[in-house]
Amino acid sequence: MRSRDDAYRSYLRSLSASALARYKQLRRSVKNLLDTAKNTYISNKLASASSPADYWRTLRGIGIASHSTPSPLKFFTPDQLCRYYASVSSASPAINADAVTASLASASDQLGAATFGFRHVTPLDVELALKKCRSSSCGSDGISASVLRLASPALYNHLAEVFNLSFDLGVFPTVWKSASVVALAKVPSPASPSDTRPISLLPEMSKSVRKTLATALVLPHLDYAPAVYDSVTQEQNLRLQRVQNACVRFVYGSIPRTAHITPYRLALGWLSVHRRREMRIALLALEILRGGSPSQLRTPFKLLADHPEIRTSPRRIRPLVYYNAKRTGALTKSFTHTASRILSTLPFEITLANPASTYKKLIFNHLFSLDKNDWKTRCITENLTLIPPSLTNILTFT
Repeated sequence: MRSRDDAYRSYLRSLSASALARYKQLRRSVKNLLDTAKNTYISNKLASASSPADYWRTLRGIGIASHSTPSPLKFFTPDQLCRYYASVSSASPAINADAVTASLASASDQLGAATFGFRHVTPLDVELALKKCRSSSCGSDGISASVLRLASPALYNHLAEVFNLSFDLGVFPTVWKSASVVALAKVPSPASPSDTRPISLLPEMSKSVRKTLATALVLPHLDYAPAVYDSVTQEQNLRLQRVQNACVRFVYGSIPRTAHITPYRLALGWLSVHRRREMRIALLALEILRGGSPSQLRTPFKLLADHPEIRTSPRRIRPLVYYNAKRTGALTKSFTHTASRILSTLPFEITLANPASTYKKLIFNHLFSLDKNDWKTRCITENLTLIPPSLTNILTFT
C-alpha cells in the first residue's frame, strides 16, 4: 500500500503516462491482495462454524447477511417504547424489610444455634464460570463476555475476592442489578409498540456471581445422596425441578414470567434434576465396581467381562454391566437396576482400570445431549420456540 501511495504522489508531480500506468498496476495488485485476504478470512470463519446457527452468525458478522427483523427504534422513539412496556408490565410488590427481619428472627428461634455459611469461591471457580460465558451482548456496564474472557487471566484473583466479599457481607453490588432493556421486533415492519418485545441484558459479571451463588447454595442439595431418593414420583421430581428453575431465573434475572425455563437452563450448561441424579448414580456405580466395596452394593452387579456366555449385539459397543428390564416397580427403581441401565446405554466403552473421574465429562456430555434432544422433541410436539431471541448467540442445536 505504501508503494501504491508513493506511485500516486509521483504521478501527481509528473503527470506522465508511465507514472499513471505504474500507479494503476500497483493499485490492482493491492486490490487483489485485499480480496484474497478477505476470502481467506471468510473461508476460515465458515470452516470453523460447527452448526448452521454459527454459519449465519458469521455471515451477519461480516455484513453478508442482514438481520431478519429491523430495529424497532427505526419506527418508534425510545420514550414511546418505554411508556408502552411500563403500561403492560406487572411488577411484584416491594418486600417489606421489617417483615423479612421478623421472619428471619422467628426462623432462627426455631432452628436454635444452627449456622449457615458459603464456601469461598476460588480463582479456579471464577475461571470456569468465565469460560462458560458465551453471550455476545453487553449489559449496562458495557463490558461484553468476549472482553472478560480476554482479560480473565488477570481478573481471576480479584473477582474471586469480590465474590467472597459479596457472600460474606450479604451485599450484592448495585451496579450489577441494573439491566439494559433492548427492544426486538416481532414482525418485519412493526406498526405499533405491541409488535415489539423487550429483553433485559444484565452485566455478565452479574450472571457469573448469581450462577456461583446458586451453585454454592442450592445445587449441592439436589446432588446430595441421589441414589437414595431416585425412586421419587413424577410429582416430587417436578417439585425438585422447579427449585432448579428458580435458580435459573435468579441467574438471568430477566426471564419472562410465561417463558419456558429449559432453553435458559441449557444455555447455562446445567443438566435437569433427573439427569443430574443419573450422572451421580453412574459415577457412584463406577467407583463401587472399581473398588469392589461396599460388597452389599457391588454383589448385585453382573459384569459382562465375567460372563462371556451372555451375548450382545455386535453392532454396538459391548456394555460394562448386564442390564435386563425388571417386572416390578421396586426393582426398576433400585440402585443396581438404575445404574446398570445408565451404564449400558452410554455410547462409549468403559474399563474399570480407569478411575470414574475419567468418564465424568463423557457422561455429562451424553446426558446433556439427551436433555437437548428432549427439549427439541417437545418443541416439535407442542410447537414451541426452540431458542429464545436472547439466546440466539449462546445456545445451538445440531
